[in-house]
Amino acid sequence: MPAPSRIPTLPLSGWLLSLFFTCLGLGCAPTPELPVELREFYATMQDNALRFPQRDGAWDQHYGDAPYYGTAFFARAPQRKEAPPELPRYASLASAGAAHNRRILQHAQADRAYFLDNLEEVMMSALGLIEYMAQTGDRSALPDVDAALEIINGFTVALGYYIDLDAGMFAIKTYGPTAISAGVALLNLQYAKYLGGETAADRRELARTIVEAVDQKAWDGARYRISPRDNLLELYPNTMMMAVLCRLHEQLAAPASDSPYLRRAEQVFSAIQPLRSPRGGYKSPYSAEAMGAKTDDYSTLSSQNYLTLALTLLYQNTHRQSYFDEALFVLEFVRSHLYDPASGHILHHFIDGRIALPSDPEYFCTGCNLQFLYAVFLLQQATAGEAP
Repeated sequence: MPAPSRIPTLPLSGWLLSLFFTCLGLGCAPTPELPVELREFYATMQDNALRFPQRDGAWDQHYGDAPYYGTAFFARAPQRKEAPPELPRYASLASAGAAHNRRILQHAQADRAYFLDNLEEVMMSALGLIEYMAQTGDRSALPDVDAALEIINGFTVALGYYIDLDAGMFAIKTYGPTAISAGVALLNLQYAKYLGGETAADRRELARTIVEAVDQKAWDGARYRISPRDNLLELYPNTMMMAVLCRLHEQLAAPASDSPYLRRAEQVFSAIQPLRSPRGGYKSPYSAEAMGAKTDDYSTLSSQNYLTLALTLLYQNTHRQSYFDEALFVLEFVRSHLYDPASGHILHHFIDGRIALPSDPEYFCTGCNLQFLYAVFLLQQATAGEAP
């Protein structure tokens, strides 16, 4: 084992002077901050989200995402003092969400058909519980999370570490096998990061093996395909893999300058640039036809959120201002193009030069609104030097 690096033995005053002159010569970049408009919008959306109906821990119209992002956000984010006192409190919303997530996992364990039909919600419920347990210290849900991961991981291993099924599963049909396989890898890495324990090393190794399988099945030399049979350039498989590669880099403790996972994540970001739109945000063509788009001017809220999360991890691991700036570019598009102030909702998509309408096949998702809050919270953490 190599000897640990030693802290310089200069006296404190000498060390501070050295640091001062180093900054003078090289230029110490100031800590980036969210612009005022985004900070104010983030505060507005927190207050709006407190009004989203939650029944027995389940948010209305959540479409599978809220069990993760709502539970994790309200467990981790500091509560806003400006919110009216009669509204639900963050801790109570998180606790109710965690209880709902446990019921989802228990139902899935008892009914394997339900498990497969609702794979996305099962995975999101486990992810939400992982962060809830890490934040609160309440690990009573750990047996349910362990049991769910045992089923998911066993299923993934049996399929050769790449979940490519034509079984009518919503998650597979909507996001594709590459994104779902990456989701399993991320689930294991989040467990290892936030909960640790004696299984952490095995979970990291499983995630690494899944990445190898995804590379074999879906990597085309520049970016990740939705599936081996679909060459559409799309955000979901690539942003999910960017997040997984960043988490692998973090947990395998390779230097940033010599990390194949970080290099690959940056390569993927370069490959999705054709999706970058001059009006802001990135195009996400996966559901453009289903929503009735007549042009390629189509972006969904969820895809922007996942891209923001991936950019946050890239910024956190590379310390490159450009990734922070790009996250702001995406978030500003959400604020300026997807928000409906009349309803207090960020809507599902932007299409053919307009925001979503109630007559569109999809219009609003509480889960994606809560995911937006979670994404901004993690970006703030990264700017404060805290590992998201």
